[in-house]
Parts: sequence; C-alpha cells; structure tokens
Amino acid sequence: MTNFTDRQCFFTITAVRAFSTGGFGAGQRLSVTGFVVFGLITFWVYSALRFASALRAHFERRRQEFAAPPGSDGFEARWLVPAAAAALFALTAALVAGWFYNWILVGDASSYGGIMAAVGLSSLLFYGATLLLCVWALARLRAHEIAELALHEAAPASAGEAALSDELVRRWERQSSQVALFLVVAAPLVFSPALGAHLWLGGELEGHWALAAAAACFAAAALFHIWGTALLVQLYNSHLAAEARHARPAAAAAAPRPAHAARGAHEVFVSHSAKDKAAAEAVCATLEASGVRVWMAPRDILPGVTWGEAIIDAIAAARVMVVLFSTASNASPQVLREVERAVGKGVAVVPVRIEDVKPSKAMEYFLSSPHWLDAIEPPLAQHLERVAHTIRALLDAART
Repeated sequence: MTNFTDRQCFFTITAVRAFSTGGFGAGQRLSVTGFVVFGLITFWVYSALRFASALRAHFERRRQEFAAPPGSDGFEARWLVPAAAAALFALTAALVAGWFYNWILVGDASSYGGIMAAVGLSSLLFYGATLLLCVWALARLRAHEIAELALHEAAPASAGEAALSDELVRRWERQSSQVALFLVVAAPLVFSPALGAHLWLGGELEGHWALAAAAACFAAAALFHIWGTALLVQLYNSHLAAEARHARPAAAAAAPRPAHAARGAHEVFVSHSAKDKAAAEAVCATLEASGVRVWMAPRDILPGVTWGEAIIDAIAAARVMVVLFSTASNASPQVLREVERAVGKGVAVVPVRIEDVKPSKAMEYFLSSPHWLDAIEPPLAQHLERVAHTIRALLDAART
C-alpha cells in the first residue's frame, strides 16, 4: 500500500517530530468502547460517520493552527467516501434484516437461490464498505501528516542530515501492513454466513452441527467487528500520539518570530544537527517567548551571505551558545566546528542533552567543563522552561 512521491519522501524522512502545538495532539482520543457498542447496533453506519466527523474536526483545528487556507489538501476530509461506506453498511443491514426475517424467523427456506443471493450480497457489500472506509482513513491521515510537515518544514535544500531519518515511513508501512492483514483475514470472516447458509440449506448440517455452525458464524462476526473497530480507532489515536510525542508547547509554538531575529541582533546561538531541527525550533521558540533573542541556522542566514560567514559572525555576536547534544550532533563535524569557535571566542557554552549519548573525544574536549542540562526523558516540552530559566540566568549574570 505504500507508494511515495519524491515530495512525500522528503517530508516523511524529515520525521514525524516536526508536528507542533501542545496537549495530546490536537484532539480527543477516540474510545473503542463507543465504537464497538454503537457500531454493532448500527452495522458500522455509526463507525463510518463518527470516524469521519472526528477526522474532519481534527483536520479543521489543525488547519487553523497552521493558518492553512480553507480547502488545503491534507486538512480536509470530505463526506463523500465515508457517506458512501455508511450507505453500503445501511444497505447491508437492510438485506440482513430481510433474509434473517424470512429465513430464520418465518422459516421460509424454499428458495435456496434467493436466500444465498441475499446472504452473499450482504456479505459482499459489508466487506466492500469496510475496505472503502479503511483505505480512505489510512490515505487521509497520511495526506494530513504530509501536509503538516510541508507547512512546518523549511525547503528541501535545508533538510541536510535530516534526510536520513525514516521514522514516519516505518510507521506508515507498519500501519499499511496492519490494515492489509486485517482486510485479508476479514474476507473469510465476512463471508462465513454465506458458507453457513449453504451448509444449512443443503441439509448437510443437523442438530448440534447446525448449532456449531451458527455459533462459528457469530464468533467470526464478533472477531471481525472488534478487530476492525480497534484498528480504525488506533489509526486515529496513533496520529494524535505521534503529534503529542513531538509537540512544542502551545505558547512557544504560537510566539511570533521577533523582528530582531531578521536583523541579526541576538544573545543566544543555538547549535544543532539538522536531524534535531524540531527540537531546536522548540528550544528557540521557548527562549524567544521568554524574551531571549536567538540566532539559529538556517532561519537567520540572510540572503547573499555565505553559510560559513554567517555562522562565524553569529557566534561572535552571541553571549551564550546552546548545544543540543544528541547522537546526530555528537557525530556532526559542523556542530563540533561551531562549539570550537564558541570556546575560542569566549562564548558560554550550555550543552542540552536530548539523548543519552557519550560525547566523542573531540566533543568531550570542548564540553568537559560546562554544566550539562539533561532533557533526555520525553517529552522535550517538560524540560524547556528549565532550559530557558538557565539561559536567562546566564544572560543576566553576563549583563551585570
């Protein structure tokens, strides 16, 4: 089911950590219990419409947070597909009620062909509606995540080392595999009533065997219903969980970029690997929300200025360098050069450890004396105020 375009590949490999704003994603988790109960009563009509409603509400809220224009691809979920699925589920319910009444309650089994046609058609319609709903949900959530990344990330040329990350791609492939497995196994489960009807009407089953066949059909239907419901709800909740794990505080994320950033007036230089871009942006946003002036590449590199020149000038103008220390930055020659220049120019260096990694010998040489700030335990958001407080204290001390 995975089929990525070049544009999709860029945004997916930059990693799911780019999602913004706090809370548990930007919506409430769906409850499996409600979907199981009401989905069963309504033959999944409720499931299709309720899921679409939750998805549309979530997409609209995110569209407003990202200030995306109305109708933006990835931030809309039209009713056409879920409404079609709900209509198929409703038609299935009508067919099942019809053949159940005539065959089971009334006992009219004179027309083998008619009953088999009704049972088989109801099974086919139900499976088709399920296939339509699952594939639609997977596709819309995938398009939504791509759209969020597209609005959050910089141009592909700035991705740098981040192009090696494939967290989101692996998650999508895992979800696609789960949906594919369910749809494959669901086929015999959904069509089990047709098999049971054939065995019953053909007179091949009697007594206890007939009861066993009926019980097996009910068990197959229950397995399909619970498994499918849990899978559908999990697709939505896992998206919220992905946003929450990599969220920035809402206040920091909403803080506008100060005008001084464009002019180059700053007090703090944020050194980071491109793979930690989302974490760097979260630190930057928190510091700027608290009134600290920050410089960070590539955001503050002016057009026409070479990368190296801009970095050297920014380090020289800073009072404090915040180093986001991770596996990626520990192995980054660029981060090492920035730290070396900061130490050489007498800039205070504050390492913020976002991964439990032992520094390389070269990095340890420059970072052996400063006090380390640990922000290893996720989510990062819980550590940002402490980082901002430490930086403000250092700047206050430097001004006196």
